[in-house]
Amino acid sequence: MSRLQRGFVHVVLMGLLGLLCWPECARSDENDLLAYCLENSSHCALSVEAIDENWERHWNADRPQVLASTYKIVMLLGYAQAVADGAMSPDDTVDKNEWARYFSGGGSLSTSWDQMGTPDRPRLDDLARVMILNSDNSAPDLFQTLLGKKRVKQAVRRFGWHDLPAPISAMFGLWQNLNGIGGSGNRVAADYGGFEADGYQKELSLHTTSLRKDSFLRTVRTSLCDQPPWFAGPPPCVPPQPGTTLGSFRTLENHHFNRSTTRSYAALMRRLLDRSLLADAAQEVVERHLEAWLEVFPSLSPAFSRYGLKGGNL
Repeated sequence: MSRLQRGFVHVVLMGLLGLLCWPECARSDENDLLAYCLENSSHCALSVEAIDENWERHWNADRPQVLASTYKIVMLLGYAQAVADGAMSPDDTVDKNEWARYFSGGGSLSTSWDQMGTPDRPRLDDLARVMILNSDNSAPDLFQTLLGKKRVKQAVRRFGWHDLPAPISAMFGLWQNLNGIGGSGNRVAADYGGFEADGYQKELSLHTTSLRKDSFLRTVRTSLCDQPPWFAGPPPCVPPQPGTTLGSFRTLENHHFNRSTTRSYAALMRRLLDRSLLADAAQEVVERHLEAWLEVFPSLSPAFSRYGLKGGNL
């Protein structure tokens, strides 16, 4: 989270393995949260930068943490640079079914599509907006495909991200033990020690490649018992058996997702805040989307002249 408050600037990031803390942390104030972290140091990392006062504090800040939807900042950086380079235009469009190819269930895609006005061909800039404001999971996976490996790696280097990101849809597909895919959440949690395991990375790569096949996509939709909002009628549904256990989900969410560190993310947000990371054209694209929160919540305007935010949880 980065905020520019009138008269005082600070950058704060907390990297917290949310499922282990939830729901206690959701009901807590900052003192309760700090107490929880002190008692559970293996689950928490914290970075704070008070820029105007010229101090910073870090705790477990260099340990890779699962930072969930902050992954979407990497895709936003890649998209912004592609626009600045002339490789993409904010007005470029994609077929809605290409966007939904990475749909892994939930209501974000439906909400986002409605907000866009239900287009058959969404604009890239609208997809970037819902990726940040609605934390839509399909948009960053689409951007990862459109950008290609070279541009994604460039964005990762700017971020200081620990891992080369994998698509959210591929990870969730393996976790959910979908029929016909060969991935089982229980097996993956037991067989692979974490995101960096070679076997897990190979399965993610195979799943990502398979998502380009329409027949495989139909299998995914059937197992999810869900489908994009423009499909009429109830989805075909053959739920997977046996399902992934809660214990396995906890293991997967806390160890098998893209990772970075709180120090890296705090530094990234500070450089976006002081406009020292990107050239002006790319910076404008990033700010337009990160700071759209002031449009969504105008009550923030009296307190903040700028307000950029992208958090996440599992």
